[in-house]
Amino acid sequence: VMVKYKDLESGKVLQYLIDRFNKDRTPEIFYSVLRCFRDSYVWIPCTVSSISDDDIKKFSKANARDTIVSSDNIKLKPDILQSGDKFFFPVFSSVDQMGDYGRNFSKIEKHSFEAMGMALAHKETIGIVVDAFTCPFIIDKELFKIIENIPSNIEE
Repeated sequence: VMVKYKDLESGKVLQYLIDRFNKDRTPEIFYSVLRCFRDSYVWIPCTVSSISDDDIKKFSKANARDTIVSSDNIKLKPDILQSGDKFFFPVFSSVDQMGDYGRNFSKIEKHSFEAMGMALAHKETIGIVVDAFTCPFIIDKELFKIIENIPSNIEE
């Protein structure tokens, strides 16, 4: 089934498929989740690891909803989640899926391929966890190459 990108924008299709898989763990639904993830943009929680003094002043004087243009590059560091002795790179189908956890972070939206690349850069992580606090779905790093080779479902 081909879809338009706008159908995936809200993250609701990915959320629906993950919820369906968590209730009925069939290979067909698992593949549907991976196929949808392959075409999705996801939200990544980050903390600021580097910001100039000038930019700090700009941000501190700004009002809510102001648009601020930074003078220098701001470096963001993605959060990593730990469960027992396992580490995961968290991504979210929508900002709302972060809940209270998301209030403490800056958020960046990236294509799933970029998120997988970021997860690979963190050697301690075993994979990605999608929507960790609501309806979690774990994608092991071993699946990343498979996901990259799944044909796109996006209708041009």
